[in-house]
Amino acid sequence: MAGVLGVLLLAGCAESPPEQLGREDRVAAVPVFELHMPEQVWQRTDVRLGDPGVEDPVTLIPEADGMVRIDLTGEQMADYLVALDHNAHGGISADDPELATAVYDLVAG
Repeated sequence: MAGVLGVLLLAGCAESPPEQLGREDRVAAVPVFELHMPEQVWQRTDVRLGDPGVEDPVTLIPEADGMVRIDLTGEQMADYLVALDHNAHGGISADDPELATAVYDLVAG
């Protein structure tokens, strides 16, 4: 019982939207996604349980005014959605849930 409780606490008992798994499947089939956002937003939302959510984006190019362009493969975008979902809906283990929710709502739409 203690092991199950520990797993639930680590998982954060997330309440993912019912569409989440379908979104992950659909984005994984797309060759490249291009995102534009403030660099600090990327850094604050690309985490899951304290670890980076996406390893080695295809490109991460700084732009004017603190913005970055991030190119992700479909699989990387699925990883980013998982990180966003965890932080937006992950309960006590979530990092920056308000920001993650705002980005998730924009990206998932």
